[in-house]
Formats: sequence, structure tokens, C-alpha cells
Amino acid sequence: MPLLRELLGELTELLDEHGIDLSFTMNGLLTDGEWIVANCYISDEGGEANTLYNSVRGTFDFVDGKCRILPKKPENDYLLVGSEKLMDTKKDGHSVPANHLVLVESDLSINSLPITL
Repeated sequence: MPLLRELLGELTELLDEHGIDLSFTMNGLLTDGEWIVANCYISDEGGEANTLYNSVRGTFDFVDGKCRILPKKPENDYLLVGSEKLMDTKKDGHSVPANHLVLVESDLSINSLPITL
């Protein structure tokens, strides 16, 4: 995480140093196959960040013509992290606030942390 925070900070500083008066937005996702670190970042805190969502744990299914995440056996659990919301229901997914990291550990526990530069 420190490297990601450093990268976002340096890119934001480059804009300032060169007098570029634009908001810098970046969603990103890094994984080592066990952990996931995803970010939703905007340099201008008053601006509108790109969207990022994470789902709840469960099994992806198609119910009544709609995609849903349903609770199932733990060995079938998974979750989704994406820039677009795949499900229509609030309980299936959560919006990641601007300037936050989402950490998904190997046991699929999810934590959200603010990005502080």
C-alpha cells in the first residue's frame, strides 16, 4: 500500500508542478493471487471520482433475470471488485468512496481504508 500511495502522491504533485489544473482520477487493482488492493482516487477532493464497487461474499447466480450474489457454502465463496455495478440491489454490492483503498485478504475479508498522501 505505501507504494500505491506514493505513486498517487507523485502523480498529483507532477500536475501541480507543471501548473496543470485538472483533476487526476485513477482506479487500479493489484493482486498477488491471494490479496487484492483496489483503489478509487481523485486528486481534487471536490471533484467526482470514477466509480468502484465491491460485492459481498457469496456465489454469483442469475435469479429472475437479474445477476445476484447469493450466500452459499464457504468453499464456493467469492466476491467481485469492479468499476461498474453488476447487480441492481444494494445488498449485493457496495460503492467504494473516493480516495479509499479496498483490501481483500486471502480469506475474502474486506476492509476499506482512506488514502492519505
